[in-house]
This record gives sequence, C-alpha cells and structure tokens, in this order.
Amino acid sequence: MNGDQRVSIIAASQLGVVSLEQARRAGLTNRQITHRIECGRWVRLHRHVVAIAGSPNSWRRDAVAAVLASPGAGTSHVTAGRIHRFTYLPPPKGHIHILRPHSHNHRLEGVVIHQTRLLPAEHLTVVDGIAVTTPERTTIDLAAMLGAARFGRLVDDQLAAGRIDLLALEQAFAVLARRGRPGIQLVAKVISERQGNYVPPASELEARFATLCASAGLPEPVRQLRLPWAPDDGERSGRVDVGFEPQRVIVELDSWRHHSSMAAFEQDRRRDQLATAAGWDPLRFTWRQLNNDPARVLALPAAVLETSPTADVALRLQNRPGVGWPASGARAGVGWPAGLGLGLGLGLGRSGWPVRARRSDRSDRSVSATQSRRRWRELDGHCRRAGSRSSVHRR
Repeated sequence: MNGDQRVSIIAASQLGVVSLEQARRAGLTNRQITHRIECGRWVRLHRHVVAIAGSPNSWRRDAVAAVLASPGAGTSHVTAGRIHRFTYLPPPKGHIHILRPHSHNHRLEGVVIHQTRLLPAEHLTVVDGIAVTTPERTTIDLAAMLGAARFGRLVDDQLAAGRIDLLALEQAFAVLARRGRPGIQLVAKVISERQGNYVPPASELEARFATLCASAGLPEPVRQLRLPWAPDDGERSGRVDVGFEPQRVIVELDSWRHHSSMAAFEQDRRRDQLATAAGWDPLRFTWRQLNNDPARVLALPAAVLETSPTADVALRLQNRPGVGWPASGARAGVGWPAGLGLGLGLGLGRSGWPVRARRSDRSDRSVSATQSRRRWRELDGHCRRAGSRSSVHRR
C-alpha cells in the first residue's frame, strides 16, 4: 500500500480531510505534499490541513478541519450543540466553534476559537468521527450565549431527550465553577431549580402551558403524569403531558407533527375514553390555540378545576354493583383495569362486554346529569368572560 492509498483511508474516516502531519506519517514527503496541493488534487483549508479534491463541502467537514488545525481542541458551543442535536441553539452564523487550551495562535479562517485553562480529557469525546465537548460541558459553555429562559428550556429539552444527565451536569459544573466565568451563575441557578423529583417538560408546548398556568395563578400541574389506570411499565403511552391530580383533570398538548397520523388519532381517542371512564376530565389544546388564544385556553382548565364534580361522582359510582369492571371479569385486550368504576351506568354481560345496567342500579344518573349540565353552563360562562365566543357545545 503506497502513501496515497494510506492518505485516502485516513481521509475517508475524516470526511475527506487530512492534516499535513497525517500525510507525512502515511509516507508522503514534503515535496509530494506540495505537488498535490499545487496540481489541485488537494485543497488547502487551513495552514496545515487539506481536503481531498471533490470531497463534499459541509459544516461537519469544516469542523473536522478546525480541530485538526488546532491540536488538543474539540468542537464546542454552538457547533458541539449541533453535533449533539441540541435544540434552542443560537444561530451558527457560518462559523465553527472550537475550544482549546490557551496558546499563542488565535486565528483560523471561519473559526471562532474559545480558549480555556480548564479542559480535562473527560470533557472531550468523539461523535461521528469529530472531536467534541461532552453534552454536559457543551451545555455549560452555552450558558454564556443564551438568555435565562432559553437556556433553561435547552436544559429541559436535553434532560427530557436523555442527551444529558443531571448528575453528570453537576459534576462538570463542580469542575468549572469559579467566580467571573461567563454564564456560571445561570448554570448554578438552573441546576438548583431542577433538584429532587423534577420532571422536565417533554416539549415546548408543555413548557408554555406551565408558564401560562403560573401567570394565571392556577395550581402547578404535574408534568408527565403517570396515569393511575395505566400499567407501570415505564412506557410513554402510560403518561399524559400535564395533569392536575387532586382535581382529576388531565391536559394533552397536541402538535401536528406527533398527532396527525391515523394511529395517533386513534390512540388519542382511546386515551380520552379511558380517562373519562376513570372519572378524569381530559382537555386537549393545540400549538395554535396556546399562541393565538391563551386567555381561552386558560379559561377552560380554570373552570374545570373550580366546578368539576367528576371526582365525587366517580367515587360514588366506583363500588356500585352493576357499574364498572369486576376484578375477574375484564375482557382480555380491552385495556380496562380490574375494579375500575366506569361511571357510565354499564355492567358486564355473559360475553364479557359492557351492557347497560338495570334501571334500579342507575338511581344516581339524574344527579350526575344535573351536575353535568350546570358544569357546561359554567364552562361556557368562563369562556365568554375570557373575551371570545365559546365553541363548547352540549352534545
């Protein structure tokens, strides 16, 4: 195998980029290297870094070249965030960001160089062949470039996606924490607010809804609430976006991206049916509603939290004979847990499917119907007072 073949193998693993030092180690002389650059077979990217002619030009290739041009460095800040697939990043503005120990060379074309005295080996990793700061170090470095709200949202998103770990973030913070470091106070504040049983919002919709609730003085909702009737198997399907547990109200925040398919549509209907059958009130809002009509969005949960009789009705009906699913009679595959009170005046026939209960077992239905009508009137009044015409109709 000759020198050119060895260089080609190296370049293939580095998006078409090699350093001149790597070319020399592959067996090429300085004269051969100069000849390949002058005849156009290699394209110079930095003083000591070239790209094989014809290799695809991309920001990732530029990132590899910047790291090769600065030994001991790793991509960082916005560039590292893009490699780790972070959200809520500031715009890259066409630059590659790298982090390296202090040195005298401060310039690389198209590269923003951040220098530090604290760059331990455990703060660097390799992703897709690119040397990059770890997700936790990247998060801390980004604090100096983002406002408090956006940085908190970035941290929540990465925690929810599993890209960063809170304990590892605290450990990286302990290494870097010192007075005067840009953004370090913001990092300390964000970490302190996410202790204990903190559950990060899984989407921007959840974060926005929680903010609206706090601004309106509503009770703090439980994010990613585990459904009491769902099996505790750790799956996302057993959780709802937001819940007010004492009042038995759940709120689902639906984006078109995740709820536009037929399968998602059917699953959403089934979850609402299970919630209603268990005595909970399901509410659904969209991104457009949260942004264009927040007053109306807040009016509905506020009205339900104040007026909902559902919990009392469910408690009365849960243990009534002829109502709900008995402990041993639930039909396989239906999904109703044992002993769940449906609150719908239904019992089980011989086949195991629900049937209407006898009239003598439905003496409380007139009470719940009266409460239901009163509740819809109050909901409609709340919406009208919120400043828009109600679209809530009795069906």
